[in-house]
Amino acid sequence: MLYIDGIPLEYHGAKLLDFVPGFPSLTNTVLERKNYALPRLLRSEVAPKPLTVKVTIRQPTYREAMQTASRLILALNKTVELYGPDGLYYRAAMDGSPSFNWLSIGLLEVGLSFRAVAHGALEVVEIPRNNYPLHYPGTAPAGYKIEFTAPTALSSFTIGGITLASIPNGAKIVIDGIEKMITQNGANKFTESNLIDFPRFDPINPDMIITMSQYIPITISYYPTYM
Repeated sequence: MLYIDGIPLEYHGAKLLDFVPGFPSLTNTVLERKNYALPRLLRSEVAPKPLTVKVTIRQPTYREAMQTASRLILALNKTVELYGPDGLYYRAAMDGSPSFNWLSIGLLEVGLSFRAVAHGALEVVEIPRNNYPLHYPGTAPAGYKIEFTAPTALSSFTIGGITLASIPNGAKIVIDGIEKMITQNGANKFTESNLIDFPRFDPINPDMIITMSQYIPITISYYPTYM
């Protein structure tokens, strides 16, 4: 079974034939030392993985099959959330033109290629105290979202090295490392922060401590992301 933005593939008039995730490409910066000394990995970047999907469309005529295929391509020609038969979600975008193969009258095979990031369902963690340990279970980097409501007016507040200034009582704060924004009651608050890098998990160092300048009940949410 394949879902496109939560809608079964069959709704689009197609049946899943094949679903093949590839492995993401790695771009590594390696320090090579003289005299055959051990190399050192300085930096590693993970690119979205290839994903190949084949579906079949059966209609009474060539024309109806092509119209159904056109509607399917229209639904996929954007950033989509696919839920695959392997039980993972894929944030995906088509990276080329689809292929078409007529198997018989009105029976069309459509090949689709994507670049995709595989992830699990959204995890939401309530942070019950300061200096709270948090473990990230993914195998690829992933941004995470910090949310809280100010219990009183705060001249400043720091969490994980990110400092925000001038927070009114009752303000809803979102530091969003997934969508890359900082808001206060929905309005942009980036200029009232010291942010350099949005918060994200590093699978090489999956255990972290959530520290704050003072304890406020906060929520951290993220998608465990996999290579």
